[in-house]
Amino acid sequence: GLTLTGGLPFFGGAGNNYSAHAIAEAVQRVRGDRGSFALVGANGGWMSKYATGVYSCQPADWSAGDRFTVLPKATDKVPVAKGPVDSVMVETYTINRGPKGDEAIVIGRSDAGERVVGNADLDDPATAAVFEGGEPFGARLALMRDDRGRTVGRVAG
Repeated sequence: GLTLTGGLPFFGGAGNNYSAHAIAEAVQRVRGDRGSFALVGANGGWMSKYATGVYSCQPADWSAGDRFTVLPKATDKVPVAKGPVDSVMVETYTINRGPKGDEAIVIGRSDAGERVVGNADLDDPATAAVFEGGEPFGARLALMRDDRGRTVGRVAG
């Protein structure tokens, strides 16, 4: 089956313990079916805090030594904008929810290909509609400095 314990909404385990029950069940299953595998996924209470584990009765081959020495070096370094930029294309973002209001943090790319970090102006109705009502990836933001000196963007019209 797809699930062994039903997952957090259906299992009813304690907030930080339901995944331990899933691991115990997965280990019991793979011990009973040698050569099989089990995948356990767990949410840490936030969607950005996700964990996975793959379980089997077959030991992994760790003879390769230090696995991290074979990873390639990053060569696609993105230059960071050193001065004011007029507009960016949104590459990624997050919205921090808070009691004093929400704040959108944006990472974007300028026309020159430079990386720019700033905030989206959620007080602007058009910008709020794009960020709150959908996925703003690829949207163009016109940038300005606010009275606090931050780089702030609004959806370019």
